[in-house]
Amino acid sequence: IDVAAGGTGFNRVSGPALVNGLYQVGYQGIPHLNYALETTASLVAPVTWTPVVTNQAGASGALTFTITPSQGTGFFRTRYVP
Repeated sequence: IDVAAGGTGFNRVSGPALVNGLYQVGYQGIPHLNYALETTASLVAPVTWTPVVTNQAGASGALTFTITPSQGTGFFRTRYVP
């Protein structure tokens, strides 16, 4: 999982955790903004990121991305979606 900004506060990724046969990835973003979870098979240039799911952060900025194990291969990143 690619964590763009470390430390405390926003842009924090947690997980993944396997819950009832699905992976859950937690993310702490900015409240009420949309974020996409993207995947790529390799980090060797050129890297092509593919969207998996987009969710809106709640009032606290927290959100959870839920994906199937078949989507759970390779590398992941999150990004803001305007």
